[in-house]
Amino acid sequence: MRQTRQVQTPRVMGVLAIVGLAVLAAGAVRGLAAEADSADALYAKARQAYQEGRRAQALTDALAAHKKAPEDVRVKYLVYLLREEAGPTGTGTSGTGTGGTSGTGTNTGGGTVALPAATGPKAVTITTEEMNTLVKEEGQKAIRQFRAIQQILQRRCADGKCHGVQGTGAKWVLALKGTTNQQMLAENFRIVSQFVNRDNPPESPLLLKPLGGKEAGHPEKTIRGKTDPIYQQLLKYIGTLRKATQKGGFWEGGAPPEIP
Repeated sequence: MRQTRQVQTPRVMGVLAIVGLAVLAAGAVRGLAAEADSADALYAKARQAYQEGRRAQALTDALAAHKKAPEDVRVKYLVYLLREEAGPTGTGTSGTGTGGTSGTGTNTGGGTVALPAATGPKAVTITTEEMNTLVKEEGQKAIRQFRAIQQILQRRCADGKCHGVQGTGAKWVLALKGTTNQQMLAENFRIVSQFVNRDNPPESPLLLKPLGGKEAGHPEKTIRGKTDPIYQQLLKYIGTLRKATQKGGFWEGGAPPEIP
């Protein structure tokens, strides 16, 4: 009997080892499946499908990613792009191909929109000479008070997935790499000032686009209304800036671009 037990013990241990390996393998498979089904993985699939002209699949994956991560602005923006391209008839609007939402062909027109692919914070590039010129033209007070505006924009618009990092598809990106100092404030003031209407502050794109949301061509409604304290603070600040007619030619170069 003792010899039988001695023979069986290695067999039992071997079986247990095999069972353990099987359990580990099953866990690994489940882990890989979960990773492949994550919001980031689905977004990557949607982005790849978009680049290959498979609009229907891109929209399916993007919507699945949005369901898992409803606050991810990259995903919202991609869904917005796909729906805008599809148009009311689903034939595509940004090119001459047959992309649209049919999933056939590619977008061969010249209107391909850059996809969100966040690459990190933007560095401050304004020179000391440019900063001094800006401060002289706008006034030290305007730049100093912009600190509070920058903080608002960081919280509400630059959460790392939209106006806070490069490569998101946003038309403007705050320069947030490094320490907040006068040079950073001047750089970001220069960026944001392109989207304010000094002569009629309520008509500033900086307010209208996030206030209107998708109806105004913005991925989401980040200002909840005209009674939103953020709206009121931004409006008040814009009203303190020197009027366009009082300024020199520092902002020459044509009409400012629209916020996406």
